[in-house]
Amino acid sequence: MRHLVAACLALALPAAAHAGVAQPTAWTERVQPIDAVERLVMPAGDAEAAKAEDDRHYTQTGLKDQRYALNLPVDLTPETAGTWERLDSGELLWRLRVYSKGARSLNFAFDQYRMTPGGRLFIYSLDGKHSYRPFTAEDNEDHGQLWTPPVFGPETVLEVTIPEAERGALTLHLALVNHDYRGFGQPGMEKSGACNIDIVCPISDPFNDQERANGVISTGGGTFCSGSLLNNTANDARPFFMTADHCIDPPEAPSLVVFWNYYNSTCRPQGGGNSPPGDGSLSQFNTGSIFRAESTPSDFHLVELDDPLLPAFNLYLGGWDRTPNPTQFLDVVGIHHPSTDEMRISFTTGLTQSGGWPPTVPGDGSHVKVFWGPNLGVTEGGSSGSPIY
Repeated sequence: MRHLVAACLALALPAAAHAGVAQPTAWTERVQPIDAVERLVMPAGDAEAAKAEDDRHYTQTGLKDQRYALNLPVDLTPETAGTWERLDSGELLWRLRVYSKGARSLNFAFDQYRMTPGGRLFIYSLDGKHSYRPFTAEDNEDHGQLWTPPVFGPETVLEVTIPEAERGALTLHLALVNHDYRGFGQPGMEKSGACNIDIVCPISDPFNDQERANGVISTGGGTFCSGSLLNNTANDARPFFMTADHCIDPPEAPSLVVFWNYYNSTCRPQGGGNSPPGDGSLSQFNTGSIFRAESTPSDFHLVELDDPLLPAFNLYLGGWDRTPNPTQFLDVVGIHHPSTDEMRISFTTGLTQSGGWPPTVPGDGSHVKVFWGPNLGVTEGGSSGSPIY
C-alpha cells in the first residue's frame, strides 16, 4: 500500500468549544406526519456483485476494498419531487424520503447546490438517530456542488427550510444517491486486522499532535482512503490536504469529504479481534475541495479544502520533507485508517529504504519502503494516502 511522507514545519490550530447543534425543522415545529412526505424508492443494488467486482479489482491492482457504495443516478429537484408545506412561522418546508433496500447508509451528491441566505438543508435518518449539522449558504462554492457524509440506515430524509420570498432563488439538483453496501463508519463493517493499535493507546502519546492532522476520506460518494493536512511555508493555515493519487481524480475534488478525529474512545488490546467494537464518530467533517497538484509515479494528490478548518475540531497541519530520493529514516510511524476503521498507529523497526512502485528496492526513489515491526501494527486497504512521520 502506498503512503505519503511527513516530517517538519508543522502548525497547530487553536482549540475551541463545540458550538450548539441545530436540529431539523421537522423535529421542532408542527409539520405534516412523515407518512405524508413523498418517498423515493431506489432500484435494488447488488451488494454481492459489487464485492466480487471489488475482489477482481484487488487481484488486478493490489489495491483492496477502496469502494464502499454504489452510485445510483437520479435527476430531481424540490420542484420535481418531494413535499412542500407552509409552517406556522410562514417559512416553507420541503422534505423527501429516500429509500434504498439493504443500504447500510446513504449519502448524496448535489451537482447543483446554491442555498439562499435564510435557507438550510438537513439530512437525517428516518428513525431520527443519525443527523448532521445543517448545510447553509456558507456551503455555497464556486464549483456549485455539495457531497454529503453518510447517514446510517436504508432510509434518509432530505429537508429544506426556507423563507417563502427566497424559494425562487434556491438551486438544488440531486444527481446521485450513493448506496453503502459495506457499512462505512459502522461497527458491523468488515474490520481491519486485530494487530493494529488504536491511536488512543499510550504508545502513541509522542504523536498526539500529528494524529490531529489525519482524516478518513470519502470520494465520489463511494470510495474511501486516508489522508492528512499539510502546512505550507507561509504558515498561514491554508487547508491543504494530501492523499494518494489512486484514491481520487482531479475532477472529483469537489466530492471529497474528510472526517476528523475518527478514533475509538478506549485503547483495545491487540489480538482482540477488534473487540469491543469501535465507537468513533463521523460527525466532524469538511466537504468539498479544489484540486492543486498530483503525481501518478509517486502517487500523491494535493487539494485545498474549500472551507476553513473549524477551531472546534482542534486540527493540526503536518510538516513535510521534500528531500530528493530519500533513502533512510529511523523510527518511522504511520497514522492511518486501515479498512477505514477508527484511527490506528503503526511503528517500524530499523531503517527504511528507498524504493519504487511496484515495491522494488532500490527502485526509482519515488517511494519509501518501510518495515512494520512485529506486533507494532500494519497498513492495509483504506490506509492508502496516509502519512508516515
